[in-house]
Amino acid sequence: MVVWVDDWQMQCCGKPFRVGSTVSWELQSADSERLTEILGEQRSVKLDARQEHHDFSDRDGFQTTALVESFVAVHCRFSHRPDGESSVMYPVPGTGVVTTVDQADGQAEHPDKQLRFIGYIVRLRTLT
Repeated sequence: MVVWVDDWQMQCCGKPFRVGSTVSWELQSADSERLTEILGEQRSVKLDARQEHHDFSDRDGFQTTALVESFVAVHCRFSHRPDGESSVMYPVPGTGVVTTVDQADGQAEHPDKQLRFIGYIVRLRTLT
């Protein structure tokens, strides 16, 4: 199973994990299209679910206990929208990169300081 873990979810309420960790997570439906837009078609990943700590309104959500088999951190560039009407920064399509990290703790800096950490792609083996 491939799961998306948002940076802010991990920073707020997540417990650090690494390869070999057993995790118990609330999972909900995921938006693979958003990740594909950020990473680009060549590096797109089909997500099975996303981890959730706050919004339990998804009726298809479920609890799982699983073993972390692998994971990568995802970073991308942010910019203002082309219309320039907002001070809000948005992910720039196609600028996503994945990097291997030893531990997921919600903080994953990239050597290119223009890239911001946005989350993890985690491969799990379901135990229950």
